[in-house]
Amino acid sequence: MDNIKKNLEVGIINGSLTSPNLGVQALTYSIIQIFNEICDEINLNLKITLIDSFDKYSQNHIYIGDKNIPIISKVFKTSKKLIFDKNYQSNISYLIKCDLVLDLGGGDSWSDIYGKKRFYVSWVTLFTLSLKKIPVIFPPQTIGPFKNNLVRIFANFIMKKCVSIYPRDEISAKYLSKYLPTKRYYTIPDIALFLPYKIDLSEHDLILVGINVSGLLYNGGYSKNNQFGLKSNYKDLMENIIDFFIKKDNVKVFLIPHVIERSEDNVEDDIFACKEIKKKYGECNMAPVFSSPIEAKSFISKMNFFIGARMHSCIAAFSSNVPVVPLGYSRKFLGLFTNTLNYSQLIDLKVCDIETTIDYINNAFNSSMDLKTEILGINNNLKQKRIEFKDLLKEDLASI
Repeated sequence: MDNIKKNLEVGIINGSLTSPNLGVQALTYSIIQIFNEICDEINLNLKITLIDSFDKYSQNHIYIGDKNIPIISKVFKTSKKLIFDKNYQSNISYLIKCDLVLDLGGGDSWSDIYGKKRFYVSWVTLFTLSLKKIPVIFPPQTIGPFKNNLVRIFANFIMKKCVSIYPRDEISAKYLSKYLPTKRYYTIPDIALFLPYKIDLSEHDLILVGINVSGLLYNGGYSKNNQFGLKSNYKDLMENIIDFFIKKDNVKVFLIPHVIERSEDNVEDDIFACKEIKKKYGECNMAPVFSSPIEAKSFISKMNFFIGARMHSCIAAFSSNVPVVPLGYSRKFLGLFTNTLNYSQLIDLKVCDIETTIDYINNAFNSSMDLKTEILGINNNLKQKRIEFKDLLKEDLASI
């Protein structure tokens, strides 16, 4: 009887295995993989309950390597009624059966920069779980910014009730140090850095340059009116970057989407933005439509140089040792790449104009071999961070 494994039932909110945003998928896959390893090490069976805003179908398993992990996957569509909504109440009924709940925060949605509604829905769910005494952990994510004082007060109230918080950057850690000085937290870099991928050892004569075009920035944000306050017009910037590379000898340019939304307004869809650019620059090559974050990372890993404004496309490049220049538009970029990873490359689109950006990219491209060496060193050090994160989660489980 002593050899019979007990179950660990883990709920996941604000994550997805079918989101159009492959970065959100990467976070979800990565945290399930890490918990699966932990359960193997401490002799537990892992069961996942995933409340997913994007699922069009219910999943009952996920494969990690050759292991089949059971999943209860439920669709969560928000409504104005929210707590009185039958769908919401049903999802809560599944979550309160779990031993603990992980709030992935979509990576950077524990904030009000994308609007208050997204924050409100998460807050109500977490508040309900706190009333039911369900332990909650915040895996690595950006904490804030909170532009609205009332939102900040509500956020701090909930975070005080969490078992642990894992900010993924030093800016988020400083926020917690300031507003929740007695709270247990540890800085762990974005767990998508640990996402596995298939290594392609084939050789080629051309220099492959991957360019991620953000549909969100291409359309001016959700407001469609330069919502993020960029210094220059993003469409003009991308055309200048592409023009810069297609004029170079022995360079092959790939337009690489990382959010595949296919909605009516295409405001988030990178594929739409890539196709619009390709109409003008036919010399560019379109990357495939990826079916998973692992497939996307495997393709990006084949590049010799990469530029992107989707942070998780840049993380895919960085963690597969590809020289990358992130095009930042919010503090999550600065927090991760500069302050946490101590990486030398980052362009702030709120500060840099087109000319400055092109000069920066030119210098980085000419120093790509040095950048690769720098990234290899950082990634080697990150292996210890992954071990540290697993040990901390084991402590969380012991306390629960």
